[in-house]
Amino acid sequence: MKVTLLIPCLLAGLWMGSAAASDPHGKLTDEQRARIEARCAENPERCEKVKDRLTEAKARCDANPAACEARKDEMKARAEARREACAADPAACAEQRDAVRERVKQYQNP
Repeated sequence: MKVTLLIPCLLAGLWMGSAAASDPHGKLTDEQRARIEARCAENPERCEKVKDRLTEAKARCDANPAACEARKDEMKARAEARREACAADPAACAEQRDAVRERVKQYQNP
């Protein structure tokens, strides 16, 4: 179940870029919006799938906000653990990041 949740989250994160990092309120910059629009123009079917997943996720959160908050807290804790691990061993972190990027490329360009 974790993998089935992780893949859409990764895709949405990659699709939307680093919106959360650049703006704490979750709004997209013009550059991020332009990248999304370009990707959607290249592959409208994939864009619709991502939009559907995000809509479904929002509906789940609207239906059960407590579960969403718990999930957000879990993800924040995991991100903090990753940051600490990367600070402790940057080489291993870079290797793992490159492996994830390679897997994502395979999903994007099958």
